[in-house]
Formats: sequence, structure tokens, C-alpha cells
Amino acid sequence: AVLSQVCQFAQTKGWIEANPVNPTRASNAYEKQRKRLTPEQFRAIYDKAPTWMQIAMELALLCLFGRAEVVNARFDDVRDGRLHYIRQKTKERSKTAYVAIELTPPIEDLIKRARQLPPMSPFIVHHHPARIVKSASKEHWTQLSGDQISREFARLRAMVPSIQRQAESARPSFHEIRSLGSRLHALSGSDIADIQVLMGHADSDMTEVYLDGHDIRWQQAKGTRLGMADLLSKPGA
Repeated sequence: AVLSQVCQFAQTKGWIEANPVNPTRASNAYEKQRKRLTPEQFRAIYDKAPTWMQIAMELALLCLFGRAEVVNARFDDVRDGRLHYIRQKTKERSKTAYVAIELTPPIEDLIKRARQLPPMSPFIVHHHPARIVKSASKEHWTQLSGDQISREFARLRAMVPSIQRQAESARPSFHEIRSLGSRLHALSGSDIADIQVLMGHADSDMTEVYLDGHDIRWQQAKGTRLGMADLLSKPGA
């Protein structure tokens, strides 16, 4: 890219006739292969999932958590009437990565059901492993890893006929729950700005990426209160 800019400058000076870098530059066109997760597919996977995985899926759908946030969510993150989380991908470069979510009845119910799930654990999403092994990457033996979440999701989605028919590269991942949740929030009347804050995004463009690709997003336009005669009578018409 830098070399291309240098050659463009050389063109403006008349030193060269054509930019030799242009033919070698890769196209910026990118077509997303992975399909969006539909509400019907989410329900089908959820119904087949073990309870701990259902908790993980609900966190992603209701709170728009990514995989890292799901496995790191703790019960002591709930304080002052809010569930606090840090968006792991952007915490080093953006203050918007620090989010405190209001505890609404659905979120409170989710946390209550997670507390009742044995064994006792400091983590909201937890399970009793078949074999207890200490790991430097886990803070507690009941904690799950991101890879475990992804593998379980892949196992469950393989049971859904509409996903089975898709190419392997097109099958939605666990991360698509975050995208589906953002779209459902928008359809339920949430402002894009509120969804952006909930997702921990620094700018609305990234939020729009998550909202796109589900269905047609109709732009809501205000209708005129004026008739044809009123419009034609305006000065300068």
C-alpha cells in the first residue's frame, strides 16, 4: 500500500506513466462465506444443548457476549444492579470495551438458573468435567474454555438439518449468536446506539456489520403531512 502511494506521487510528477503496483494488489472485494444463524436454528440447537450450554447461548443472545466474555463471566461481576463485562478484543485500545449491563428480569432469571446449576462455581457458565485437571489457562476447575464452547456448538449444530445441508465453511459458529442477538434487539425496538454500547463497539460501523446479513433492513422514512396541492404551492416550486 505504501509503495502504491509512492508510485501515485511519482505519476503526479510525471516520473512514471503507470502505477506498476496496481496489477499486483489484491482485490478488496470480500464475500462472507459463513451464514447467519436464524432464530429457528438457534432454537433447534438450544433444545438439544445441555443446561450449561443453554446458559452460554442465552448470555450470547441476551447480553451479546462473544465467546471470551461468555467463558469469563463471573457471578461477582454482578454488582450495583448491573452485570459488568470487559470486551476482551478491544480492552487494550478502547474504553467502550468496559460495559455495565442493567439487570433486567430476563438477565436476573438467567443468572439465578446458572447459580442453581451444580457444581458450585464462581463462573456463570460452568460444568462438572468428566475428569478434573488443573490448567494454567483456567481459574477454576469448573470453568470452560472457548474451544470447549465452540466444539460443543459444532456438535449440536450438526444435528440441525438446515445446517447439515450447508457447506462446512458456511455453517454458523457460536459467534453468530452475538450477531443474531443484535438483530433481534433491533427488531424489538432497541436503538442502534444502545446495541453498540451493549456490544462494546467503539463505532457504529462495526455494529452495522453484525446487524447486516440477516434479512432486508427497511429504512424507516417519515411520511409527508402535505398533499400534492400543498407541495406545489410552495414558493419556488
